[in-house]
Amino acid sequence: MKLEQQVCSLELAKQLKELGFKQDSLFWWQDCGDGTVELMYGKTDSNFGIPVQYYYPAYTVAELGEMLPLGYASWRNRKDFMCQDHLEELEIRAETEVDARAKMLIYLKW
Repeated sequence: MKLEQQVCSLELAKQLKELGFKQDSLFWWQDCGDGTVELMYGKTDSNFGIPVQYYYPAYTVAELGEMLPLGYASWRNRKDFMCQDHLEELEIRAETEVDARAKMLIYLKW
Protein backbone atom coordinates (compact mmCIF):
# COMPACT_ATOMS: atom_id res chain seq x y z
CA MET A 1 0.00 0.00 0.00
CA LYS A 2 1.32 3.44 -0.92
CA LEU A 3 2.01 5.96 1.82
CA GLU A 4 -0.45 8.36 0.18
CA GLN A 5 -3.22 5.83 0.93
CA GLN A 6 -2.24 5.69 4.61
CA VAL A 7 -2.68 9.42 5.31
CA CYS A 8 -5.73 11.61 4.81
CA SER A 9 -6.13 13.24 1.41
CA LEU A 10 -4.88 16.76 0.77
CA GLU A 11 -8.45 18.05 0.42
CA LEU A 12 -9.48 16.63 3.80
CA ALA A 13 -6.24 17.85 5.39
CA LYS A 14 -7.08 21.37 4.22
CA GLN A 15 -10.57 21.13 5.72
CA LEU A 16 -9.25 19.83 9.04
CA LYS A 17 -6.77 22.71 9.18
CA GLU A 18 -9.49 25.28 8.38
CA LEU A 19 -11.67 23.85 11.16
CA GLY A 20 -8.90 24.37 13.70
CA PHE A 21 -7.78 20.83 14.45
CA LYS A 22 -4.34 20.49 16.00
CA GLN A 23 -1.55 20.89 13.49
CA ASP A 24 0.59 18.05 14.78
CA SER A 25 1.22 15.09 12.52
CA LEU A 26 4.05 12.79 11.58
CA PHE A 27 3.48 13.54 7.87
CA TRP A 28 2.64 16.76 6.02
CA TRP A 29 1.24 17.70 2.64
CA GLN A 30 3.46 20.44 1.24
CA ASP A 31 2.02 22.80 -1.37
CA CYS A 32 5.11 24.13 -3.12
CA GLY A 33 3.32 27.03 -4.83
CA ASP A 34 4.39 25.91 -8.29
CA GLY A 35 1.49 23.50 -8.82
CA THR A 36 3.21 20.57 -7.15
CA VAL A 37 2.30 18.90 -3.88
CA GLU A 38 4.54 16.53 -1.94
CA LEU A 39 4.02 14.25 1.01
CA MET A 40 6.76 14.97 3.54
CA TYR A 41 7.96 13.26 6.71
CA GLY A 42 8.26 15.83 9.48
CA LYS A 43 7.82 19.54 8.86
CA THR A 44 10.50 21.59 7.14
CA ASP A 45 10.73 25.15 5.88
CA SER A 46 12.80 24.45 2.79
CA ASN A 47 12.12 22.52 -0.36
CA PHE A 48 15.37 22.75 -2.30
CA GLY A 49 14.71 26.30 -3.51
CA ILE A 50 11.01 25.88 -4.33
CA PRO A 51 8.99 28.38 -2.26
CA VAL A 52 6.70 26.65 0.19
CA GLN A 53 3.25 28.23 0.35
CA TYR A 54 1.33 25.96 2.70
CA TYR A 55 1.68 22.95 4.96
CA TYR A 56 -1.24 20.68 5.78
CA PRO A 57 -1.00 17.84 8.30
CA ALA A 58 -1.37 14.48 6.56
CA TYR A 59 -2.84 12.62 9.53
CA THR A 60 -2.44 8.86 9.75
CA VAL A 61 -5.33 6.55 10.61
CA ALA A 62 -3.90 6.20 14.15
CA GLU A 63 -3.62 9.96 14.67
CA LEU A 64 -7.23 10.46 13.57
CA GLY A 65 -8.34 7.58 15.79
CA GLU A 66 -6.90 9.41 18.79
CA MET A 67 -8.77 12.56 17.78
CA LEU A 68 -12.17 10.84 17.45
CA PRO A 69 -14.40 10.85 20.54
CA LEU A 70 -14.98 7.57 22.34
CA GLY A 71 -17.64 5.40 20.76
CA TYR A 72 -16.58 5.79 17.13
CA ALA A 73 -15.18 2.88 15.15
CA SER A 74 -14.06 2.32 11.59
CA TRP A 75 -13.67 -0.81 9.49
CA ARG A 76 -13.55 -2.11 5.94
CA ASN A 77 -16.77 -2.87 4.17
CA ARG A 78 -17.02 -4.82 0.92
CA LYS A 79 -16.44 -1.81 -1.32
CA ASP A 80 -15.14 0.91 0.97
CA PHE A 81 -14.41 1.89 4.55
CA MET A 82 -16.91 3.09 7.11
CA CYS A 83 -16.71 5.15 10.29
CA GLN A 84 -19.71 4.88 12.61
CA ASP A 85 -20.78 5.99 16.05
CA HIS A 86 -21.59 3.41 18.72
CA LEU A 87 -25.33 4.08 18.44
CA GLU A 88 -25.16 3.41 14.68
CA GLU A 89 -27.02 6.65 14.01
CA LEU A 90 -24.22 8.19 11.99
CA GLU A 91 -22.28 6.45 9.23
CA ILE A 92 -19.63 7.95 6.95
CA ARG A 93 -17.96 6.12 4.05
CA ALA A 94 -14.78 6.70 2.06
CA GLU A 95 -12.33 4.83 -0.17
CA THR A 96 -9.78 4.58 2.67
CA GLU A 97 -10.16 4.15 6.41
CA VAL A 98 -8.14 7.28 7.10
CA ASP A 99 -10.43 9.40 4.89
CA ALA A 100 -13.54 7.91 6.55
CA ARG A 101 -12.17 8.98 9.94
CA ALA A 102 -11.22 12.43 8.62
CA LYS A 103 -14.70 12.94 7.16
CA MET A 104 -16.26 11.91 10.51
CA LEU A 105 -14.15 14.47 12.38
CA ILE A 106 -15.11 17.17 9.88
CA TYR A 107 -18.79 16.26 10.25
CA LEU A 108 -18.59 16.34 14.05
CA LYS A 109 -16.86 19.74 14.04
CA TRP A 110 -19.50 21.32 11.78
